[in-house]
Amino acid sequence: MNGLSYFMNWNHAVRHTMSKEYRIGDIEKLFKAQVVRNTILAAEKNGDIPLAIRKPDHHIKSRFWSTEQLPFIGKKFGFLSTPKKQHLIVVHVAKGANLKSSLTFNLARMLAINGIKTLVVGLDSQASVTNALIRDEPQSIAEIKPRKGLYHLFYENTKEIIIPTDLPTLSLIPESIELYRLDRQLRFESFKEHLFAKHLIPILSDYKVIIFDTAPSWSALIENALTIATSIICPLSCDIETYIAIQTNREVIFDYLSKLNKDIPLWHVPVLLEKTNLSQQIYGSYLTSYQDQVLPFPIRKSVNAQEARLKKLSIIEHDPSSLLANDYYDLVMDMWGKLNG
Repeated sequence: MNGLSYFMNWNHAVRHTMSKEYRIGDIEKLFKAQVVRNTILAAEKNGDIPLAIRKPDHHIKSRFWSTEQLPFIGKKFGFLSTPKKQHLIVVHVAKGANLKSSLTFNLARMLAINGIKTLVVGLDSQASVTNALIRDEPQSIAEIKPRKGLYHLFYENTKEIIIPTDLPTLSLIPESIELYRLDRQLRFESFKEHLFAKHLIPILSDYKVIIFDTAPSWSALIENALTIATSIICPLSCDIETYIAIQTNREVIFDYLSKLNKDIPLWHVPVLLEKTNLSQQIYGSYLTSYQDQVLPFPIRKSVNAQEARLKKLSIIEHDPSSLLANDYYDLVMDMWGKLNG
């Protein structure tokens, strides 16, 4: 099935309560130098991208594309290429306030916008990434339904646990309250760290990228994620607490990988960089101490991030010309290049 056919058959049961519309100029900004106006018009005419909706705009009719059409434009003009093999990315740091879920959210949406079929698996009971990705919010108590997640898959044989998002190329296995029960149950399992490898990954072969958003702690769930991971992303806030804690966090991760006899890349992403001398010094220390593992494209602290999160959009969807969006463009393009060799 080609991209346009898939779009026509996509599950429109998702309610796009905050869907955004994009003019040609917005598409040009979103996909940077990869596409210009005449190229977009030619692709639409040839059927290579979805047809835009014509709507009145300042006394003329303008073209508008919706959020759910972006992956099919990105498949044609995107700045991230589809990987040849499946990536299993674990986003983990054993300390809060490190933009872990925000990084997962933005990375997942950027991949999906480029037409790369992506799945986010929530492993943090705070459910930050689930709440960011789910748009179908209940309007009354009668609409509230318990979420089904990994516990229900493993111990109740519930198959329908994957939730679609407003991007047809992005799906979610949400956190549920039973994550606590699942982690406790795993303590009594033989070969507990191999549950994901045996019963989860084999049924997710359709996804090119699977991102695990972990809790800022250590658990059997994190061990399972690391057991199957092909790479690890560890965000590092440029503050005192993270600076003090990170070495211990690294030792725990590498000790566990050593027990598995596993050698996979770990990339540090400096985040919440400020202009203060201390923040800049800590960033410089990260570059020096972990020079082979730090991606030298820090994510600065910005109000824009909060605005984008409220709209449940990645920063490049919300404001592609902003300084923060440029941070994410540079970071993700560098990261993607390294992950794909």
